[in-house]
Amino acid sequence: MQYDDGRLRYKCLRHGAGLRPIDGGDLTGRYLDEFFPEPLRTSALTAYDATVTMACPIYTLRNAVDAHQVPVTFERIRLPLSAGERIDHLLTHVEIFCEGGRYRRDDLLKAGLSMHDYAVTAAISMAAIGLSPGAEVLES
Repeated sequence: MQYDDGRLRYKCLRHGAGLRPIDGGDLTGRYLDEFFPEPLRTSALTAYDATVTMACPIYTLRNAVDAHQVPVTFERIRLPLSAGERIDHLLTHVEIFCEGGRYRRDDLLKAGLSMHDYAVTAAISMAAIGLSPGAEVLES
């Protein structure tokens, strides 16, 4: 991620090979604001921004359909990472679920644009387990 004229921008440094058919290509080196199509762009970037401004993981769940109208669920968790005081990287993990696993992977992100709102958005507070931002777990 980088700050560009006061706004946050998110550059994909690594894009998993399993996600490439779903997203329609390799996003490595691309900015998410240039990739996400509307109407997904606003809600997706809002979740990334919240991860940085709230300094906590953000979980989202979005229901969609593939090109053959097969229901699919996208779950994402965005984790803020930092080598110091300021968050400088985000790690995003994506899980895709479909009853029976029968969905089509090709361009699934674009196929599901008709259902663009998140069904669930949750901030995961570290304070709930007694950690403040920047705290380290030394033993478990």
